[in-house]
Amino acid sequence: VLHELGQPLHAFDASKIRGNKIVVKTLETGTKFITLDGVERSLHEDDIMICDGESNPLCIGGVFGGINSGVTESTSSIFLEAAYFNPVAIRKTAKRHALNTDASFRFERGIDPNFTEYALKRAALLIVEIAGGKK
Repeated sequence: VLHELGQPLHAFDASKIRGNKIVVKTLETGTKFITLDGVERSLHEDDIMICDGESNPLCIGGVFGGINSGVTESTSSIFLEAAYFNPVAIRKTAKRHALNTDASFRFERGIDPNFTEYALKRAALLIVEIAGGKK
């Protein structure tokens, strides 16, 4: 979907989202967060974070996922995130953490916010058609 439509998405293991809720927020400077590559990063107060209902960070919004929120072989339910982020904020966060990801590349240059919902539906359709997902 990223390459087809230019919309980055992130898949979370729904069972790891405490409180069954997603909150977009910032955290205190110095908060430690381990990304999908296993690197512990020290967050900045301007980093946009995707957190669960108990304020546990799951993902650096628009840049990189966290090690404890990703989908694994044992995942039975997923939560798909499609979002629009401020390009300047994403660029600063990506540079600050030296993370040049496909998602940050797209968000830094600006994506069409009108594609967000369509991309989410497209990804869900592909999961059902290709991976045997169920609605």
